[in-house]
Amino acid sequence: MELIVRDVVYPGKALCKDDSGKAIFVDEGIDGEAIEAELVHRHKSYDEARLLRVLRPSPHRVKPKCLHYRICSNYQVIDYPYQVRLKLRQLAGILKGIYSQRIFSEPASAIFHYRNKAVFHIDCDGNRFGYRDLDGRVVDVETCALLRDEINEKFARIREVMQEKGPMDFERIGFRVNRDGEVLLILYLKEGQELSDDEVGWFSGLGFAGVVRIKGLSVRPLAGRDWLEEEILGRRFRYYGDGFFQVNTEMAERLVSLLRQEAMRVDARVVLDLFCGVGLLGLSLSDMVRWVYGVEQAPICKKALDVNSDYNTFGNFSFKLGSAGSVAWEVFEDRHMRAKIDTVIVDPPRKGLSRSVREFLRKNGKIRNLFYVSCDPMTLRRDLLELKAVYKIDKVFFLDFFPNTGHIETLTVMRRRRKG
Repeated sequence: MELIVRDVVYPGKALCKDDSGKAIFVDEGIDGEAIEAELVHRHKSYDEARLLRVLRPSPHRVKPKCLHYRICSNYQVIDYPYQVRLKLRQLAGILKGIYSQRIFSEPASAIFHYRNKAVFHIDCDGNRFGYRDLDGRVVDVETCALLRDEINEKFARIREVMQEKGPMDFERIGFRVNRDGEVLLILYLKEGQELSDDEVGWFSGLGFAGVVRIKGLSVRPLAGRDWLEEEILGRRFRYYGDGFFQVNTEMAERLVSLLRQEAMRVDARVVLDLFCGVGLLGLSLSDMVRWVYGVEQAPICKKALDVNSDYNTFGNFSFKLGSAGSVAWEVFEDRHMRAKIDTVIVDPPRKGLSRSVREFLRKNGKIRNLFYVSCDPMTLRRDLLELKAVYKIDKVFFLDFFPNTGHIETLTVMRRRRKG
């Protein structure tokens, strides 16, 4: 069928309509383009289609750098300034009825070769190494334009080793790199599988800072270190191979800088940092507030928090392992703690805040300031709808952590509404 693209909607689908007005979402297309598409799925209220060819291209269409670009996103065919405009438009639409003021934009300066983390899947039968497509098949990837050069170089050497020695039956192979150029190799093994000494020797001889084996919940360094460190605005942060750390270091630095700016503006004093990870956000405020309390559920982060608090604290940081919801209510039930905390930072996973955390934020009247870092604007909208009766949105920042993909990262600054 021939269609006209009406819009590009989050997270990057091309919105078209048939003659009856029914919505058709196509996997690629830029608003204004005339395209030819093939219907792949029918639904009651909309259909899905696959792009066959572009009949009249948009002036914003560019040649993608990666052959596999559609697995990551169709955004590689869109020039970068227009990507930013699209994402701002999408974000404004998602927040419609909640926030109508200016959305502050922080575009990325590096739009390729910015990711400091990658995980590749292995298909030993087909001798393919790469990413999985929507059907679960492994698509061979020789190089990826979104990844830091060091990862592409190390991945090429791994491919050579595995082609020379024969494919090894791993589930996945991961890489992490810091700005010093140190690379961790992470091998995801299947149950019952172990590496021989020779295999460990092959990998450790390729110049990695460390080789880490992960099998189920078991994590073990095989050679070198199992951690890296990164400097963010003059502070060093340690993170482990299987632990969370922002995948775009430059944009993480901008996020920290914005958070410090806003925390100073609202006079934050005692901070509760929920989902604190390795302490990047909370510890970055430790020189300008009275105290920071961190909360993190992942046990692997404890080792990093112990180190990072020594590196960056001014004797005013403490943390507790546990779920954000359960620890938040422990704080609420402690009158002394509840009275002290005036600022909360939340940086939840893609699923957003739990009902328990949202309830805590609504009921604790001592919280004056709320900083919400989100990687999913849809769950952000859901959470803001529940919080807006208690908190007024002061500012929304769009930070482009993920250029050439459809992902949207935001920092929302909220102030508690005054009673009456």
